[in-house]
Amino acid sequence: MFYDQRGSGLSRRHNKEIYTTRLFIDDLDAVIEYYRQKPDQKVILMGLSWGAMLATAYVNDHPGEVSGVVLMEPGGLTWHDAEEYIKRCRTPELFDETSNDYVYLDQILTGNDHNELDYKAAIQGAADFSKGNKVGNPGPYPFWRKGAVCSSAATEYARDHPFNFTTNLHQFTTTVLFLYSELNEAYGKTYAQSVSSAYPNVQLAEIRATGHEIPYFGWDRFYPIAKTYLNTIK
Repeated sequence: MFYDQRGSGLSRRHNKEIYTTRLFIDDLDAVIEYYRQKPDQKVILMGLSWGAMLATAYVNDHPGEVSGVVLMEPGGLTWHDAEEYIKRCRTPELFDETSNDYVYLDQILTGNDHNELDYKAAIQGAADFSKGNKVGNPGPYPFWRKGAVCSSAATEYARDHPFNFTTNLHQFTTTVLFLYSELNEAYGKTYAQSVSSAYPNVQLAEIRATGHEIPYFGWDRFYPIAKTYLNTIK
């Protein structure tokens, strides 16, 4: 199941004041409850980047309601780790193409309308696949409309109210499939080992010849590993 999170994609936009870390966790909980067919039905969670962080937050809150987890390069399971990862992968070069494009666009679109802000956020997001990007993406990839206000507000909230999604992970003893990419120079095996160590049982695997957007650029190598894992938790 893939859903447009509050304030992103085609979901309704809101003012920044409503966004908290807990709001996103509660929204995921509500989506799961809506689709759960019986009270004792467990779920399998799969997430990339922030999605992997959010999946872990749900496991931390509901360790007995999850039967399996596939995580792909979560930025961090605590705010401290996530903030450090963001600094490593998003540090702009002053005169690079992405910075120049964004500054040029800012001269034309200067309003605070959600449409304009989302459009500017999408341009800024081009840094993730521009030439020489640190996360290892070889080119453009499909993405839903970005939620600029949602993203900035959530980051500001996390900075002021640091999260820790690891406090109850010791209760989740099922093996977690934790994947990292070969080409993301801001991540790597050492960081993957550090982040994944919050879980008691981890199957750690590198997806070769791809960067951060593992399911898109590394599908042929990702799919067999994920399928084998999912078959073990049926």
